[in-house]
Amino acid sequence: MKIANAAPWGQTVSKGAELAIFKSVAHNKEEIKLKAKLKQESDLLEQYTSEYAKVQLQADKDALLPLINETSANLGKTKADLTAYLDQNKWFVLRAPRSGVVIGLPKKDELYHPWERPDLEKPFCQIGNPNKLRILVPIAPDDLALIRHDLDAKQKQGKDLEVTIRVNGFAGQVWKGKIGPLPTQADKNVPLQLTTKGGGPLAMKPASDPNNPEPQGQVFLVGIDFDTPPERAVSPGTLGQVKIHCENRTAAWWAWRTIASAFDLGLW
Repeated sequence: MKIANAAPWGQTVSKGAELAIFKSVAHNKEEIKLKAKLKQESDLLEQYTSEYAKVQLQADKDALLPLINETSANLGKTKADLTAYLDQNKWFVLRAPRSGVVIGLPKKDELYHPWERPDLEKPFCQIGNPNKLRILVPIAPDDLALIRHDLDAKQKQGKDLEVTIRVNGFAGQVWKGKIGPLPTQADKNVPLQLTTKGGGPLAMKPASDPNNPEPQGQVFLVGIDFDTPPERAVSPGTLGQVKIHCENRTAAWWAWRTIASAFDLGLW
């Protein structure tokens, strides 16, 4: 099975719109075979019917009549088979389950290779809401512990940690954000954009799948939600910078934390 067509990344689609059309060589061959059989039986029925109208002897008519009935029955069955087969084409069309923006498409060079069952078990793409963007921030374990500590302290006061977001290409413009639920386990895979291969800061393991890169170190992906919807020019996959404003601490504390991190003492 191969993809014949696919909606472009970033396209706005409505619910039910075509996202991709798959093609199956085996399915197409069977469709061509049924259409050829239908034409053959149609031509044969037309020939028998024409001969039946021309002959004068009843014996000749009696000889042609069973052939006409048999061919007509075969033609009806072939038409039903072809209709049922063509109806299966709808299963080769992937449609949007909701309205939004197309994100997370496979790369162009991956679209037209044969898609086997393991490929079809994974999501082909995602439909995002452009008014609800989230930026993923890779956080080291010690930084996550610091954020968790300060966030708990702020939430007890009915507040949240202040977050500032900058997006590449929007010089001088910043947005406010809010920290989403903090992860409890490190992420085994990260988006390609966050790796050095995609322009990000994370080194990926050499043997990892390019489509599902594995970070070399332990990384937690923290989601930061935009307080206000950014411009539509800020599209999914765009890189940016995030500053999480933790509580102020002394220089001695930061020095001790740096030493602890350098020697992997597990302290923050």
